[in-house]
Amino acid sequence: MSATVAIVVAWAGSVESYQAAGREIRPAEPPRCPRCRGTTIFWSGYERSVRLGFDPAAGGVSRHVRIWVPRVHCPGCGATPGLLPAFCLARRLDEVEVIGLALVWVVAGRPVAMVAVLLAIARSTVRGWVARFAYHAPGIAYRFAGLAIQWGSEVFDLGSPPARAALEAIGRAYGAVRGRLAGNVVTLWRFVSAVSGGAVLATNRSPP
Repeated sequence: MSATVAIVVAWAGSVESYQAAGREIRPAEPPRCPRCRGTTIFWSGYERSVRLGFDPAAGGVSRHVRIWVPRVHCPGCGATPGLLPAFCLARRLDEVEVIGLALVWVVAGRPVAMVAVLLAIARSTVRGWVARFAYHAPGIAYRFAGLAIQWGSEVFDLGSPPARAALEAIGRAYGAVRGRLAGNVVTLWRFVSAVSGGAVLATNRSPP
């Protein structure tokens, strides 16, 4: 498990609609603790920034918004995980769809410098995303391939290199889940955030 304990909650709407809900945004019931599976109670929260994707209509710059992230407290083990909306990853400023697009482009062969320019993101930031994804790629591929088969996908062989295999497994898992739920699921990279607990680009050495 990631050193950053988090619970990702589904959110199909825009970041702005989440922001507008303010401190009223939380599940009807507190979820189980991701560390010990014990019962939790709602426990205040914190604010964090989210950088939205590059939007030419907004003057050609990325925009930052502040959102409220509720917390829960587990009396059993003392954990106080944040309830991250699915458009976030733990300890990452950018919207998950922006990060996912960058990963897809780089794995497909586009240079990091080009991707950074296209997304109006610092080259060092994109390079960091790619490095963490590559490091965790074998574990990601294994986790999502297993999920795909669990949800009804046919058995399949993963290609190489590992980062490409990870993207293929993610796509297979997402397709299988969408098929079983008649499409009633969040977008691809929000799905990745939810499955990984927001830790798909974790900075520790454990795969999500």
